[in-house]
Amino acid sequence: MTFHRPLLQLSAFLWLASIVFSACKNASESVAQPTNVAYQEAKNYFTISSEMKKMPIKIISQKQLNKFFGMAAYMGKGGNVTMVDFNKYFIIPIALPESYQETEIAQVRLQGNKKQLHLHYTVKEGKTRSFSTAPLRLIMVSNEYKKAEILVSVVR
Repeated sequence: MTFHRPLLQLSAFLWLASIVFSACKNASESVAQPTNVAYQEAKNYFTISSEMKKMPIKIISQKQLNKFFGMAAYMGKGGNVTMVDFNKYFIIPIALPESYQETEIAQVRLQGNKKQLHLHYTVKEGKTRSFSTAPLRLIMVSNEYKKAEILVSVVR
């Protein structure tokens, strides 16, 4: 049985090319799948409204947290303020403007990787009230994602 060298080289090239293209396809499919990122919520804070326009997308220190948010502890179950360890976490704030409208930040979801995080949430509005509130959710995320770019999607 005699093989011609050009035919053997072509066969080897085609076999190698099929493996490379298959690997590229699998890599692109895995990148396309969003990964849920675990987070915790820091509870019992309020927005210092005079600073809202200057608020960054990431809060990375206690000094920044104190500049933009106040603590709102109260008596009873669930009344303690969540203390944030900035050696382990950073915060992504979801802070809405003060409104007389009943407003809820719902369906919060954080997806992505160490290069890019995508924060998704829904804003639900209800009836008008006689008092105002400034809806707020503080999302505590592991510092392993601290360098990630943050993208935000809001559904109203």
